[in-house]
Parts: sequence; C-alpha cells; structure tokens
Amino acid sequence: MSPIKNLLADKGNDVWSVGPAHSAYQAIEMTALREVGALTVLDDEGKLIGIISERDYARKVILQS
Repeated sequence: MSPIKNLLADKGNDVWSVGPAHSAYQAIEMTALREVGALTVLDDEGKLIGIISERDYARKVILQS
C-alpha cells in the first residue's frame, strides 16, 4: 500500500468546497467539473461545517424525488 503522500503527489492536493447556500445540484455539478467524489462545505468564515458526496446525492436526493 502506498503512503498518502504518494497518492496526493499523483492525484493532487486541492480541496474544493461549496457554501451552505449552494444547492445540491450545484454541489454535484462541481464534483463533476472538478472530477472529485466529495466537497467540503464551508461557512462564510471558512470553517468546515460539513461534507457532501456523490453518495449523499444518490442516496438522499435521488431517492426522495
């Protein structure tokens, strides 16, 4: 198994985020654009308040439609 630093060297270490005012659609659109599986959710001060993932969308949003 590779150390995390090797994985990040290959994949990159950018962390993408959205704010709580973004819609679920906007968040999933950004995951597609950035080719990531999850985004951090940051408040107006940049404090981490959550994470939204493709799995959240598939399980919670799609199943409620």
